[in-house]
Amino acid sequence: MPFIDDVTRVYEAVEEVSPGEALAIRGKSYFEGGDKAHSAGFQKQFEVAQSARILIMTSAMYRRTLDNGSYENDLSTYRGQFEMRDDVRHVLVDESLDFVRYHSIKKSELQELLTTVESAVFNDRIATDNAGLAKLSFKAFKDAADGLLGAVDRMDKRICEAITLMPVLPTYRLSPTLLRSVRARLGFDVEAKMRSVEYLVSQGGRVEYGQRRKVDDQYETDLKQGAVFEPHLVAVELAVASIAKYPTVFLDATCAIDMSYRLIPGISFLLPESPLFTYENLEIVVCGNQTASRNWSNNVRNLERLAKFIKEDVSKRFDKALVTTYKGTSLDRLTQLLGDTQGVEVIPNASGRGSNAFADFNTIVHAGTALPGAVTQITRADRYYDEIDGRFSQDKKLGIRFEDPRVQALQANQIAVLTAQLIGRLRPNRRQDEVVTLHLNLPDESVALLQDFFPGCKVTHRRLLGSNQTNPNLVALESLLESYEGNELTKRAIYTHLQIEPGSWSRFLKRTPEASKLLKVDGWVDKRTKYIKQD
Repeated sequence: MPFIDDVTRVYEAVEEVSPGEALAIRGKSYFEGGDKAHSAGFQKQFEVAQSARILIMTSAMYRRTLDNGSYENDLSTYRGQFEMRDDVRHVLVDESLDFVRYHSIKKSELQELLTTVESAVFNDRIATDNAGLAKLSFKAFKDAADGLLGAVDRMDKRICEAITLMPVLPTYRLSPTLLRSVRARLGFDVEAKMRSVEYLVSQGGRVEYGQRRKVDDQYETDLKQGAVFEPHLVAVELAVASIAKYPTVFLDATCAIDMSYRLIPGISFLLPESPLFTYENLEIVVCGNQTASRNWSNNVRNLERLAKFIKEDVSKRFDKALVTTYKGTSLDRLTQLLGDTQGVEVIPNASGRGSNAFADFNTIVHAGTALPGAVTQITRADRYYDEIDGRFSQDKKLGIRFEDPRVQALQANQIAVLTAQLIGRLRPNRRQDEVVTLHLNLPDESVALLQDFFPGCKVTHRRLLGSNQTNPNLVALESLLESYEGNELTKRAIYTHLQIEPGSWSRFLKRTPEASKLLKVDGWVDKRTKYIKQD
């Protein structure tokens, strides 16, 4: 299930129909009491799970038990209360799972990890039969990690590129004795970091040189105020093998457009032969002259313009509006700027998949889609295609652009899937009234997928925030495009309106990329001496 509240509701419903047949698997935070009571209560549910006919848990818990082996050991088989059965469970997943595991560690984190684990293993005052084996196993782990660091140090340091990292020791495997020792003394988080190092050593991945941040999230600089770059090691491991071991059905509305399902060999889809719904009541409005990057959304001036637009336009046209933006700085600032604006609710843009909580809202203002970073996107693409180009570019206004069009297409697919889920929160198929969603910039490929997913919907492009530019020439260009009614617009008319020299037009477009975006959004195509309007 997507959420813990769903787990509780389904469990209670099963209990009403068939008491004692179900068990809800919950996280440690659910169990009250001290640490020992926490651990005992949490562990007890795994000990009795095989006697329950139905197990209910969140998707996150299911993935966690798959990753740490407890699903296979404790949950995968139903044996009955008297252990007279031996049935492999069928798995029903509401919504979707992430079919990959992400491994990520920075060079400084790996060095700190080695110090922490060495201290725990060699300074252990409790003598056990396995203490000596754990120390030997750590030395093997340190040798493998040092080999990984050496391979990274020998790389050419290239910025804005996810550089291929070849396996250092393909046969290396972590010692179970060392893992048990680390887990007992340092916890699961440190164990997870060690497993990431193991995967990078044996399977390879990608390396990106990114600017190092300090504790206060500010970028570090050297004595000459130059940037300090640090290697960031990333690998993406397919989790399909552990998922595919069990008979599994996914109930996912977006499976038809989600490329993630291509990672599962032999998967079959059960889809309606024709659309179940038409969405004439849905209008998807795409703003083309605003970015949707996290950097844009963290800028105070941009958020002030967005808040002004929501207060003065959205809240007056719609009774209830849902606003989504990036979790953290953007969410906190926008929430503060909007204050108690009537009928407006602000939430992080990664929450609420499958939720009915906003079925009575009229509109969504969608300010960006939370996605993994560039190097992770490129490493994920390695799982779909061969010989991926790891280069990318960064623009504070336009966000990240990938050199390899296949990576760009995969990202556009992710955006489309997440946006379709977001639009689905309004439940447009269950209502007759008009539903409008406003998006701060969506890729053209994402828009095309949304049109296929919501047949009959209306897609329009407009300058969402109106004349919010500080550049007077952009304001003048917006004004001209809004008032012009013809299908041909000469460049001379633009020069005259903007009061610029004819010979400076090309330089103006290079200095001000927003101008080209404004023209493109309105459908104007450059034809030498004039622009032609296309539908």
